[in-house]
Amino acid sequence: MKTSAGNLAKTEFYEPEKEVFGLVYERYAFGRLLEKLVNQYEIKSVLEIPGAGVKAMPSIYSISMGLAGCKVTVVNGIKSYGKVWRRLGIEDRISFVECDDLMNTQLPSKSFDFVWNFAIFSNLDSPQGLLAEMRRISKRHICLFLPNKRNIGYFCHKFAHWYTKIPWTHGDVGLLSLKRIKQLMLKNQIDVKKSGYVDTPPWPDSIGFRDIRLHRLQMIKNSKLTELNWESDYVNYLESGRFPYWIKWVYAFERLPIPMVLKQFYAHLFFVVGRV
Repeated sequence: MKTSAGNLAKTEFYEPEKEVFGLVYERYAFGRLLEKLVNQYEIKSVLEIPGAGVKAMPSIYSISMGLAGCKVTVVNGIKSYGKVWRRLGIEDRISFVECDDLMNTQLPSKSFDFVWNFAIFSNLDSPQGLLAEMRRISKRHICLFLPNKRNIGYFCHKFAHWYTKIPWTHGDVGLLSLKRIKQLMLKNQIDVKKSGYVDTPPWPDSIGFRDIRLHRLQMIKNSKLTELNWESDYVNYLESGRFPYWIKWVYAFERLPIPMVLKQFYAHLFFVVGRV
C-alpha cells in the first residue's frame, strides 16, 4: 500500500464528458441515503474500496459523507478529482491511497467505521476476497451498493451488448441480487442490519445506449473511462446548495411507501449494510 502521487491524470486532455440527468438523480438519491446512514450509525471514518468510478466522475461517491463531517479515504481513486472536494471546501476530509492488491491492502485492521463500495463488487475477480478484506478493515459496518438486475432496463442493457457484440462488462450477474448479497454477507459472518432499494425513479435503469457509446469511445481513444474529463451537475448543485425541483419531485416519488416486492421491478440499485 502506498500513498497516491499528486500527478494529474489524462483527464486534462479530453473534451468534457457530462453526466446525464439519470446519473445526477442517482447521485442525489444514494447520497441522501448515505447521509442517513452517517446519522443512524454515527459514522466518523469511511473507506471506499475501490473508488475509481463506474462510467461516471470517479472518487466522489463518498462526497455526501464528507459533507456530513466524515473523514473519507478512497482506495485506488483518481486523485485529480480531489479538486471537487476542494470546490466544496472539504479537501481536508479526503485522502487517497493506492493498493496493488485489494485482497491484501495492508491497511490496519478495524480502522474505519464504514467500509463500502459502489456498483463494482460484481466485476471483481474475487468478490469474496474483497469482502473478507473489508470485514478485516472495518471496525463496525460494511456496505455494498449494486445494480438491481430485476429492473427492466437490465434486460435492455443485456440486449444492447448482445446486439452490438460488445462484451458484457458488468461482471457476475448472480451478484446483482439483493438476496444473494445478504446470503454472502451472512456466510462471511457479517450480520445484515439494513437493506433495501434506492434510486427508484419512474424510468428504467440504463438501457444500454450510453453504455455502448462510452465503450466505443474507450476503444477509439484506447483509454480508461476514468481518464475522461468528467463534469457533473450534481457537483454544481452541491456547490450552489440548491437542487432543481424535478429532482425533489422524483425523490418524493421514491419515498412513497411502496412494498419492496413491487419496488424491486423498477429500482435501479439495491444496498446491504452489515455489521462485523
